[in-house]
Formats: sequence, C-alpha cells, structure tokens
Amino acid sequence: MIGKINGDFYETYPKNPKIAKVFKEIGLADELGSGVRNMYKYTKIYSGGLPELKEDDIFRAYIPLTTESSEKREKEQCRCK
Repeated sequence: MIGKINGDFYETYPKNPKIAKVFKEIGLADELGSGVRNMYKYTKIYSGGLPELKEDDIFRAYIPLTTESSEKREKEQCRCK
C-alpha cells in the first residue's frame, strides 16, 4: 500500500516477515501493527491531534505536538546536557 495510511482501516503486514518474527520471539514486539494503533491512541491523548502516516519508498510519520509537550521536551533536553 502506498500513500496516506488511515488508522481506522489499516491492514498490517511486515515489510520483512523474518525480522518481524525474530522481534516477536525475543519479546521486542507485541503484535503486528500494534505500533500504528498505539500511535493513533497516544497521539490523540497527549496532543489532541492525530498522526499522519505515509507509506512510500520511505515510511514517514508526522506526530503533531502541542506547545506544552514541546516545551516539556525542550526542558528535558536541557537537563541532559
């Protein structure tokens, strides 16, 4: 599938099934497609918006941020330096 991904009608498929299987077996992946569902769920909770996901030669995810979440992230980065 190429183009914009709709979270309500998203059908999961691994780009590399062997790697997906390994990650699932070692516990680094819950289930196929859970990341996309979680992006929609948590982006709405934390920023009030929805992510924009585009599938093409390169997969791109645009996550909207609120001013509050951006400022919090900047403060966290300053503490790490």
